Amino acid sequence: MLKAAKSQFFLWARILLAVILCLGIFFRFAQIEQKIYWTDEVSTSLRVSGSTLREMESALVDGSAQTIQQLEKYRYPNPEKSVNDTIRSLVVEDVQHPPLFFVLLRSWVMALGNSVTSLRSLAAVFSLLMLPAIWFLCRELFQSQAISWVATALLAISPIQIVYAQEARHYSLWMLTILLSSLALLRALRLNTWKSWALYA
Repeated sequence: MLKAAKSQFFLWARILLAVILCLGIFFRFAQIEQKIYWTDEVSTSLRVSGSTLREMESALVDGSAQTIQQLEKYRYPNPEKSVNDTIRSLVVEDVQHPPLFFVLLRSWVMALGNSVTSLRSLAAVFSLLMLPAIWFLCRELFQSQAISWVATALLAISPIQIVYAQEARHYSLWMLTILLSSLALLRALRLNTWKSWALYA
């Protein structure tokens, strides 16, 4: 009787976990293009275009009417600009932001097309990659599958994680990097081999 009840509990726990994970994946992409495209995301677009704020202001703030095409070159990758221009714009005006996300996003948008969805979806993909990362990190920390699955489920439906997953900003990549570097450190401390320390480095 007790064995049957325990088996029934684990069956329902697995079903609940699967539902939570599916909801987490769904919410990261649901209506991703319909939220307001806010100031920080506009800044991301400007960096991806390879332009600086000064260049945009000098081109657009002259009192004349602007066409949509004139504005679009500051929102999506500009064919006249290169990856070096994206990095340069960060060095000149936004030096506190590492360039990796912006360079990856530029390539991502060039491959998937110019849309709000493509600008935001890379962050959602990084947010999805956080789920297996937190699972392996908790497995390394606690040696428990149950704790790993609970942590993964909590991360999957965390409101703040879902918000960041739907923004064209680098926060999801930062969090993924933190999880992976923490996992690499714990693994290196446990194994203490040159390969594990090289991976962490």
